[in-house]
Amino acid sequence: MTMSYNPFKSSLFKAKHLTITHLWDKRLRGKMAAVFIGVFLMLILLIIAINILGHRTSALKRTEENLTQYNALLNEYEQLRDEQGVLRRRVGVGGLLQGIEAIMSSLGLKDKRSNIALEAQRSFME
Repeated sequence: MTMSYNPFKSSLFKAKHLTITHLWDKRLRGKMAAVFIGVFLMLILLIIAINILGHRTSALKRTEENLTQYNALLNEYEQLRDEQGVLRRRVGVGGLLQGIEAIMSSLGLKDKRSNIALEAQRSFME
């Protein structure tokens, strides 16, 4: 008994040998169909996973951009709050209206302001 080389022999699907005539076997066709369906489903799941990952990545980028904008606004707010504290210490009062009144009284405009307000009320009533 001599052994000859057959290029169509294989150990696919735990069969002893696969030849062209075996491809028409119903059991082998069922196994191959199951493998192709499995591969197809895996590709679909992979595409869905990549799509979901892309959406989450873009959402993460938007969140990071919003966070950087928030941090920039927070820094600007803190700078303005510090400047306001410096101005309050210079004026020596607690609030903005009190500071305006202190400046007006130092310039002698407080009495003029009250006179203007009274004149405005009188003219409005008439």
